[in-house]
Amino acid sequence: MGGGLDVRWGLAPFLTAALLLSGAARAEDEEHEQASKLPRIYGRVLANATADERTVYERQFNVTDARIGASAQPFDWLQTVLEVDASSHAPIKDAYGRFRDPSHRYRLYAGQFKAPFTARYEESNWELPLVDRGVADDFLAKAGFTGHRLGLMVERKAKGKHDALSFRAALLQGTDDDAGIHTGEDVAGRVEYRLFKPLTVGVGAYWGGLSSGAHRHSLTFDSTLRVRALRITGEVTHGQAWPGAFTTGTALATYDIPLTDDGEWVLQPVAAAEAIRVPSGVQGYSTRAGANLLVGDSFKVMLQGEDALRPQEAWSGKALVLGLGARF
Repeated sequence: MGGGLDVRWGLAPFLTAALLLSGAARAEDEEHEQASKLPRIYGRVLANATADERTVYERQFNVTDARIGASAQPFDWLQTVLEVDASSHAPIKDAYGRFRDPSHRYRLYAGQFKAPFTARYEESNWELPLVDRGVADDFLAKAGFTGHRLGLMVERKAKGKHDALSFRAALLQGTDDDAGIHTGEDVAGRVEYRLFKPLTVGVGAYWGGLSSGAHRHSLTFDSTLRVRALRITGEVTHGQAWPGAFTTGTALATYDIPLTDDGEWVLQPVAAAEAIRVPSGVQGYSTRAGANLLVGDSFKVMLQGEDALRPQEAWSGKALVLGLGARF
């Protein structure tokens, strides 16, 4: 009898410690849950200094992206996002609610967000290893195929190594034609499939002006190959817009060279080429080469040279661009 009491009294400190630890764990989980519901503030600044042959190498400094955003997740199934770009004439970029299912595989966006279409446009300004998206993306933007639009979008994210399919499909607020007449709403979508671990292929489509006939439509094909530190992407777009039928093509290659053992500092050589062809006489091309210095995920320096003929320009010219970026 006494031995049983001794055992129970001997276990008392361990039971007390277990209760205290479980209480602390619950308190920590509750604190983490409360913290996850608080808004997260983030931002980035991208700027570049350009010396362009077209302006007799006069130096110009531009802030191309001064964005600040807030994201909150009041419930596990709902996230709200608001992003403002002080460098743009249309400062509100993203303002949407994103609903997701318990598996986090399917999501529904409602509000204003980036239209799904080409792989290069969907890549964020920060992740893109170029100082700007280039002449092909500028052309597509003027033709009304890209931008941040009001609408609804359904998204499926690939989960796990055996799930290779992702897609986005959106109903978007349409644009006005040259006479200022609203041409109806637009639909856009993009499908990506990982053929095997290093190679992903994608197809994007855009159909503009549903109620007034398809006065703008386009189809894009792309592929991305990643082999260790090497990345190669290629993209071809063909469609119909205000100048007539058009075709664009882009190619990009980068290679990451770690400068420190922890991989915090990375030197990234980059080379890119792109071209535009429109039967009406609008054409353009660009070749670029340079190197980026990446410091973690918060700072980067880009030095790139370019030889380009932009649409509507009479002659080509060379330029040297120094880009700086920081984010928090």
